[in-house]
Amino acid sequence: MMVEKSAFRAEMENILSGKTLWERLQSESRPIVLYGMGDGAEKIFSACKERGIPVSGVMASDAFVRGQSFLGYPVRTLAATEEALGECVYLLSFGSSLPDVMAHIDAVRENHTLYAPDVPLFGGGIWDREYLTENLDRLERVYSLLADDQSKKV
Repeated sequence: MMVEKSAFRAEMENILSGKTLWERLQSESRPIVLYGMGDGAEKIFSACKERGIPVSGVMASDAFVRGQSFLGYPVRTLAATEEALGECVYLLSFGSSLPDVMAHIDAVRENHTLYAPDVPLFGGGIWDREYLTENLDRLERVYSLLADDQSKKV
């Protein structure tokens, strides 16, 4: 008797068949730049370092650039980053709901490659191939508890 694969398992196999963000970044030839400063940027920087992904700089929205440095890099505006490094891949390293900040994020996204890596607010467990594989049964149990299709889709 053949057991039918759950929709969840099928989707996870689909995800696992492609490259994860971290794997894409490992093969990226353009400079990789953290967009933002703080805990999120530190966690993303650490995740990159653990995976051998070189970080080339730190960028912030113009209003947040005051000649400071972060993680040993000068904090630059988008224009100064482009001038110094050329076309880059940006890793969004903070969260915000402020309209002007969201507009700047959208402007970066419209004209550049921008990713928002998923890093935990606390604890460990960066979402990567190993995490998904090791936690597949637990994730499926949580998925099965979701009551509606929209929650499952998300």
